[in-house]
Amino acid sequence: MTFTDSGNDELSLASPLTGGSGSPKKPSPSSYPARTPEMDLRIAKHESGHICCGKAFGFPVAFATIVPTDGYGGMVSANADRSFLATPDHVADLCAKVRPLMPQVGQPRIDAAEFYTHAHFRIIVLLAGTESERLFHTADPPLQANHDLEEAKVFAAIICSPAAVPAFIEFGKAEARAILDDHRHIALALARALVANRTLDGDQIDSVISDAVFAKAIDNEHLRRAEWQRTIANSGTYKVNKT
Repeated sequence: MTFTDSGNDELSLASPLTGGSGSPKKPSPSSYPARTPEMDLRIAKHESGHICCGKAFGFPVAFATIVPTDGYGGMVSANADRSFLATPDHVADLCAKVRPLMPQVGQPRIDAAEFYTHAHFRIIVLLAGTESERLFHTADPPLQANHDLEEAKVFAAIICSPAAVPAFIEFGKAEARAILDDHRHIALALARALVANRTLDGDQIDSVISDAVFAKAIDNEHLRRAEWQRTIANSGTYKVNKT
């Protein structure tokens, strides 16, 4: 997902800034409003939600940053060089072309199963940024992320009826929250790494995840051993009833 900075120190979601001729305009970092450490962490938690759920479903994640650049305040990309950044209009256009090709009522859907699955997971990943904020930044309402929500709705309109889209979006939010809650050690580790490094490449992201998994395993083992020691200590208090 991508954020653009606005002049009132809040964040909204938008496509890259353009000049009057429609050509891309790339502001220098100094043209962005100053950001507080809290806002950096907040954006990092949002982006870490996208990364965590994306990696959970096996999507490529080659680049993530909280550095304002190219009209964006933060982003996660499958491409290391950011050679392609989909806008809501592009996604809507692509899905509009795909929709007539999807099976109609009464037709088998097995041949389109891969696309249905991809769209299903993509919706969850798109919604994961905002849900990560809801879980890990409870002091404030989530940042505006219309880009994510609109893309998720476009994908949902392909795999369910229009009347069911709102319900499918709510399902996607709930599923994203469940994944992030189960893997909060990974999501929070990614957020901390983004704050510390500002930008992470694919190898660094994988390293952060591996370290978080290892640290969690160590913590779980310590808890298991402590519980076992308590069990041994309490065993002396048990009385054996003889009949």
